[in-house]
Amino acid sequence: MNTKDLKMTHMKVMVWGEAKSGKTTFAATFPRPYFFDMDVGMLSLAGQDIEYETYDGTSAGYQKFRKDLPKIAERDDIDTLVIDSLSTMHPMMMDAIQKMAGTYPGMPQIKEYGIQVVQMRKFLFELVRYPKHVVLIGHEQIFQDEITKEVFILPLMVGKKLPKQLGLWFDEFYHMEAMSAKGEVTYKLRTVKNRRYMCGSRIGGLQELEEPDFNVLIKKAKAGGKM
Repeated sequence: MNTKDLKMTHMKVMVWGEAKSGKTTFAATFPRPYFFDMDVGMLSLAGQDIEYETYDGTSAGYQKFRKDLPKIAERDDIDTLVIDSLSTMHPMMMDAIQKMAGTYPGMPQIKEYGIQVVQMRKFLFELVRYPKHVVLIGHEQIFQDEITKEVFILPLMVGKKLPKQLGLWFDEFYHMEAMSAKGEVTYKLRTVKNRRYMCGSRIGGLQELEEPDFNVLIKKAKAGGKM
């Protein structure tokens, strides 16, 4: 094996940000997407020809999603898997864990949080191995380091360590930002890490604030010889 032969065949993207900041619209720019909708937020794509399934926020909804995911991933007419969103999915996962343990609807136990972290890691490994483009959407949370007291904006999900480790699974790790100027709102992807946002990209050649469009990203990936 030699790194000169390495090419990106599919983009694996994690994008997170505030509610209604353009994350779902960005994911819809990917080729032939299928949306696994857990936020009940598909109205923003009304009028487009996009297939989706909405899952209720229950353990049954989570179990159905886990059965549907590999089936959809096998379809030749689907090029992109969109999970919208991780932040809604993880409490559904916990409900399923508690029902298996017989502790639902009580407060989750410490050991159940441990089980959830293990299951979440397995899910992420599974997700990025599908031979499709993948877009995982997340909401955001404010996190303060207990030692340095620095404040970070991270994806909203279970655990203290896992939100900071999500970039390990995704080549493209973006924060979605909505900016207002002169009465107009524009949306940008933050692609470069700074003191507050743990972003990053393996494409190379991206601006710090990039256009949230698959075609823009893929053009730069090809220009850099990465795809």
